[in-house]
Amino acid sequence: MKWISHKATAAAVSYALTKDAVFVFIATVASVIPDSIEFGPAGKLIFKKHRGLSHSLVFWFILFFIYLTIDYLYINSTNIRKVMFPLFTGIFIHLFTDALSVSGIPICGKHKIAAKFYKTSSFSEFLCATIIIILAIGIRFFLIDNTFILKKQFLILKQTILSFINHIFSYFYIFH
Repeated sequence: MKWISHKATAAAVSYALTKDAVFVFIATVASVIPDSIEFGPAGKLIFKKHRGLSHSLVFWFILFFIYLTIDYLYINSTNIRKVMFPLFTGIFIHLFTDALSVSGIPICGKHKIAAKFYKTSSFSEFLCATIIIILAIGIRFFLIDNTFILKKQFLILKQTILSFINHIFSYFYIFH
């Protein structure tokens, strides 16, 4: 996917999730990090191939888990979370949208996820990005903002997930 598509989908999805301008800005900038790692500042491919380690789900989940662990056990800073959560959101949106492509993204080793909905730089890429943007904004406006019941269920689901993560880290902390 082209960077403009990554940025547009990240902006729409992060807005739909939070409606927070700072979160949206950080997630949008972060949405090109996997490609920036591979292409470097000069815009030339640094590694042997595109969509290598910087596009690996396992790599980013491990980094995210390490960050969560360090934050929970040592840092516990709301200010750092205000940067790190949107940063990882942008990266995971990038990986999700690349997983929809013909090339896909690596999971681990030679295994990959490739939904094959679009080919990069084609009309189908921009159609796919447009559909994601419309769905994200539509869900935000029509389901979350305008329906009290769904908004309440969304908040309950969010609290349940956060509580579950807290219990997992509490368990690890006990045996630390």
